[in-house]
Amino acid sequence: MTDKKTKTEPIRNPELDQVIQQMKESSPSAKQDALVEALKKAKLLSPCDFDVDIQQQKDGTIRNAHPSQIKFYLLNTNDGKTLFPVFTAFEHSRNVQFGKGIEPKLVVRSVKDFDQLLADNQKAAGLVINPGKDNVVIPRNLVGVVTGRLQVSRPVASNPVPAPFAIRYSEPSVYPTRVVNAVYDRCEKEKEISRVWLKQKTVGPATALLFIVEADVKEERILNAIREVAVPLGKNVPIEVTSVTENLLKDVIKESVPLYDRELQL
Repeated sequence: MTDKKTKTEPIRNPELDQVIQQMKESSPSAKQDALVEALKKAKLLSPCDFDVDIQQQKDGTIRNAHPSQIKFYLLNTNDGKTLFPVFTAFEHSRNVQFGKGIEPKLVVRSVKDFDQLLADNQKAAGLVINPGKDNVVIPRNLVGVVTGRLQVSRPVASNPVPAPFAIRYSEPSVYPTRVVNAVYDRCEKEKEISRVWLKQKTVGPATALLFIVEADVKEERILNAIREVAVPLGKNVPIEVTSVTENLLKDVIKESVPLYDRELQL
């Protein structure tokens, strides 16, 4: 007989991700009840470090380790808040760098676990979900509401809001030649693409490469054509692709030379 290994399913929180997306499209306070319900069920990935042999079970619990042996990472926002970063899926954790050469371990935690962590750490003001991507802050009193520790009347005083991480655009600090060449070749095949610019986008501690696309039609398939060739070559650097807008032209692109220009092709 051969032993059958149980395959561990990757952490996913589709209900929470959906609520966060809806919050971006409408008033965050209008979706607060849905957010609370999604957080009650959520299994969140928390970056941490530990020096002992720790066994994490399938349900996210940890055996043979005292809580004091685990160091959870914190992030500071531009307005001075200190928050526990959490992620709804593994790939979102790649958007944040915690320091040169630091590769945090990820453990599964519930909001109830963080309610206790916040009680033990009075410096932290709450959680930030998917920093570098969604930046949704869950204040400590709302964490208490989710766990049932606090009862509040409507409206709740502290609504979840995007964390105030400043967004900066610049030229790439390291020019990604392979990515650019692949994007250029794809643009030559996609006749509807007229111009493409490349910028480095920095949001708080997170850095990404941003391709800004001008095309004859604004359709997701055009952006997906760029993603298909750029993302696999991005290695550990997140890739974002978006359609050009008047604000991007005015405030970000300015006088920048596009990496691809259909009018200049022979």
